[in-house]
Amino acid sequence: MWDKQYQTFSECICKGLWTKDGKKAAVSLNTTLDTFAQAAVQPYTELKSALELRKLTLLTLYKPDAWVYKLYRAGALGHFVKIPEGLQLGFKIDFPSILNVQTPQNKDLITKFLVKFNVIIQNELNKGRYLGFVLAEVLEELIGPFQSSPMSIP
Repeated sequence: MWDKQYQTFSECICKGLWTKDGKKAAVSLNTTLDTFAQAAVQPYTELKSALELRKLTLLTLYKPDAWVYKLYRAGALGHFVKIPEGLQLGFKIDFPSILNVQTPQNKDLITKFLVKFNVIIQNELNKGRYLGFVLAEVLEELIGPFQSSPMSIP
């Protein structure tokens, strides 16, 4: 009734080969206890939070509040009411919707002047104007279809 390599029926029950009522138990296959972090889905929480914060944080030399004040003082706010809003939220232009991701290759000068490029990237990171490299697939999942420009060194 039980596997003869084990001494007793209770030993078979403990090993999970038979149930207490004498029925043969399903045998589990050997599985690994290891996890493979590289194969796991990357958590997007940190990047998603950074993108949400970026929407609320102006990174422009143009100050919308100052524009409102100057336009109001000049009596022109009614004519140019969309300027402060555009500076804060982005100007609405009748471009067609972006339906596909387009990410052209970076220019060859990036590899030729890699040290200079890395200095530029570090400066942008230090100033909070750059979030770092993100895979196109990850960014598309977070914000939808987008287009980017190739990086280059002038």
